[in-house]
Amino acid sequence: MRKHRGNVVVESENVIVEAETIAEHLGADFNMPRVISQQKHRANPPALTSGEFWRRSLIIPYIDSLIMSLEQRFSEENLAAFSLFTLHPHAMLNMTYEDFLKKTTTCLFKNDTE
Repeated sequence: MRKHRGNVVVESENVIVEAETIAEHLGADFNMPRVISQQKHRANPPALTSGEFWRRSLIIPYIDSLIMSLEQRFSEENLAAFSLFTLHPHAMLNMTYEDFLKKTTTCLFKNDTE
């Protein structure tokens, strides 16, 4: 996702072209909403084209939100909670007793050693 965010112009053009194709197939307009100088209830970024408008108001904020959510979900402080999934009976059938002890002590006592 960071790669997409770093190359957002090219990546968003692919999405916008696809959206325009779908809108044309459905008979809908894929235009930029009209711009008013005093906008209160929706995003109103300065843009010259509809592609630029949708990139600034929809695609970039969505990618930024997705990156932030993924970073939070897979952060170091949440890894201990994910390691508890290895204690599921199906996963326990495929591990040795030594692996079981190692994983349980790692996930259960990680915060006690800090």
